[in-house]
Amino acid sequence: MVVFALDGERYEIELSAGNAAALRQALEPFVARARRISGRIPIWLGREYDQHCEAPAQAGWGDPCGSSLPVD
Repeated sequence: MVVFALDGERYEIELSAGNAAALRQALEPFVARARRISGRIPIWLGREYDQHCEAPAQAGWGDPCGSSLPVD
């Protein structure tokens, strides 16, 4: 599996070892000139993460991914 981000969107794609290598090779000239902004993107950072963050906030329990709990 290859996980990447582009234009603020996160993606993951299942690729064979050969196709993953081909993708990395195609991106190498761009990656070489890019700067990292926060290290690696964890594999679990995807739909499950978004749902983990949104569901408690929608239920009024606060957001476990950054915002504070509501104050009575």
